[in-house]
Amino acid sequence: MLFVKQQRNCTDDDVRTLYHIACTRDWVREKEVRYPDIGFISVEWTHAANRAPFQAISRQFATLADETYASDMDWAAARDRRFDLLVSALHDCREADVFSADTLLCAGSTDPSEHLQALAMHGVDAINTTIIANQFARALGYEKYRRRA
Repeated sequence: MLFVKQQRNCTDDDVRTLYHIACTRDWVREKEVRYPDIGFISVEWTHAANRAPFQAISRQFATLADETYASDMDWAAARDRRFDLLVSALHDCREADVFSADTLLCAGSTDPSEHLQALAMHGVDAINTTIIANQFARALGYEKYRRRA
């Protein structure tokens, strides 16, 4: 059984793809001695789910990202709605007790712009405990994106 510490749905800055990564508590304990905060640095995590269930969503997101929008602002608003869907799905997992309260749930980009960093922090604040959200903000330097203290 995989005992998850961190769970993340990852995308790109256009929110056109989706995949899943995770790390276990034991993995973090082993690595954090030499790599502090690795439990919050998802590009280093080694556990992943089967990509197949995420491919259909990726295709839908790509289609939406490629649509013609009236303006760049409309395209950006649609991108943000796609990101909000990822956060909402993680929120549903949290509400259904799929993951324990001490598991970080986060949606984020693998190489995020400042805007995607802010969206990630807002999502972390919305679906995690204050303690976990504070640790995440501190580890990644995302305090400036906080909506709540």
